[in-house]
Amino acid sequence: MKKVESTITDIRKYRFPVLTYEEWVKHAEKALKGKSLREYDYPLDETNKMKPLYDEGDRDNDTKQIHPIISDNPDWYLAQKVYGQTSTDINRALHNALENGQKILSFDLDPNWSVTDLQRVLKDVEVANASFFIDGKVNTIPFYPMIVEWVERTDIENQSIKGFIGGDPIAYIYQNALSKTDSEKYYQYWSNGIQYALEQLPNVKTIYVDGTMYGNAGGNVIQQLAYSLATAVEHITILHATGLSLEAIFSRLQFGFAISSNFFLEISKLRAAKYLWEKLKEAYSVTSNDGIDLYAETTIINKSQIDVYTNLLRIGGEALAAVIGQVKYLRINSFDEVTGTISDLGIRLSHNIHHIFKEEAKLAAVSDPSGGSYYIESLTKMLIEKAWHLFLQVEEAGGMLAEILNGGVQRQLEENKKQTLDDFQNRTCTLIGTNRYVNNLERLEISSQKENTLTLAVPISIPKLSAEVKKGAALGNFLKTSVKSTSSYLPISFFRLSEQYESIRNKANQYFQKHAHPLTVGMVCFGERKSWQTIADYCSDFLASGGIHTVQSQGIRHISEAEAFIKETKFPAYCFCWKDDDSNWESQILTIATLFPDKQWILTNPTSLPLQNKLEIHPKVNQQKLLTNLFQRIGGLAE
Repeated sequence: MKKVESTITDIRKYRFPVLTYEEWVKHAEKALKGKSLREYDYPLDETNKMKPLYDEGDRDNDTKQIHPIISDNPDWYLAQKVYGQTSTDINRALHNALENGQKILSFDLDPNWSVTDLQRVLKDVEVANASFFIDGKVNTIPFYPMIVEWVERTDIENQSIKGFIGGDPIAYIYQNALSKTDSEKYYQYWSNGIQYALEQLPNVKTIYVDGTMYGNAGGNVIQQLAYSLATAVEHITILHATGLSLEAIFSRLQFGFAISSNFFLEISKLRAAKYLWEKLKEAYSVTSNDGIDLYAETTIINKSQIDVYTNLLRIGGEALAAVIGQVKYLRINSFDEVTGTISDLGIRLSHNIHHIFKEEAKLAAVSDPSGGSYYIESLTKMLIEKAWHLFLQVEEAGGMLAEILNGGVQRQLEENKKQTLDDFQNRTCTLIGTNRYVNNLERLEISSQKENTLTLAVPISIPKLSAEVKKGAALGNFLKTSVKSTSSYLPISFFRLSEQYESIRNKANQYFQKHAHPLTVGMVCFGERKSWQTIADYCSDFLASGGIHTVQSQGIRHISEAEAFIKETKFPAYCFCWKDDDSNWESQILTIATLFPDKQWILTNPTSLPLQNKLEIHPKVNQQKLLTNLFQRIGGLAE
């Protein structure tokens, strides 16, 4: 026993030797078998690279100043949205959510609702023991007098309504491409509604900064931070001009962000947002100690209808980044939301991810788990500096609204979106199950995406709006449908990386249904298996992303064997696979192609072979364009 105690004591006293940065680099490069560590620098943007190794020297005084900004209360609210076809369905879903540990009332505002419908929605819901989180978008302003009217018809007080009920006028203007004149009218309408809510609903946050739309439109983290900050300044400027105090405005601001799968970058983004918020308060001389309550939701960009269960991995990682970044409200969108039909399983799993993090991982009990990380602290500092620089550029150009009206924001978002799509279609960026490691046995039912009609608010005085609501007017009574944009710029467009692949896979399904067999490409493999197996597997995986099956030949050693394989299989296209440094087969490929002039030929090595119907698969090729081209040539898309 004494020997064991002595051993444990020795273990407790043991300390790892202190190594210098240079020694860490030396050990790392030894593990890399002589490669330089700098080869693994990761480009964040045009001017910044992230290193593969950080130490205490990367954490300077500037980064240490970020620590006081982080909240000492790491818990968060489940802001899961509930769904239903009717107001009664919504009510049932709210009760179910509350019974399963959610304290937030979150749902979409149906334009057909009157105050009677709202009574059904909130029937027997203990509003005093819960909080709202509603991004009401265009329905927000008429919803304020509706909920006030609902309060008057119940036995609760206005002060019992708390949480967040708001909308972002910049988001509304951008999504509907309003002209300068219409933008100013809507901002005035919105500010009147904010003043009304301030008087009638004193415990409700009403001013929303919707940073989710910049993320879901393809903006990088720097753009998301800068544009959100500039949006907040636009709101503050307009509301303050109407007579609202800065303290009242700041106390009712709510920021929201979309969280992607870039784990450490998203954690740093949220930390940077908190720091920038404090600097904004300092700039306006607001002395309140209230920190920023961030809302986050999992992004739509990387969610796929193909191999839909892989979305569970994505939402799990994104939610974890949001929790470590210490958001106050978190919505984990259902893994199958992208299909257009949210299942009970999807709702349950999203709820349980919260509970796993809270109750099993105990993340709600850890204050700032990423604090002190050399990498995250350095990354946070860099995001702060870059976002602040872009924010100042927006302000110098006249502010966020002016930059949208003149197209500056759109140009930057589109440029970043294009680069993101290029990286995905070149397979630099991967979605498992979509553009790599595809399950080709999956029979897909790809849902078509509905085009959203643009709904415009009809500016109306708040007293008149309130009177109409009392008479039973629905939220949608104060809207009109726009068939086209009213300005020269296009509305903001959201996208998903997998959309074009889903379109191709849908055509592959149509081909299967028409011909009773999948579209298949033959793999003509030259030489010994060890010389072509890796290449054949790469090409098979590449083609599988388009729903294309492959059948491999045995090792071909003579033209006659290749000819026999093609005659036997009768596929519309064939892929030639051979060893990279072996060009002896090229002349035989020409001969084979001459024998079958109606076939399409896919080469796995860039070559100058003068084939009429040639496509090339290699790491630098645009996968989506090649698959589309191949389908067009062999009839898959044309039919």
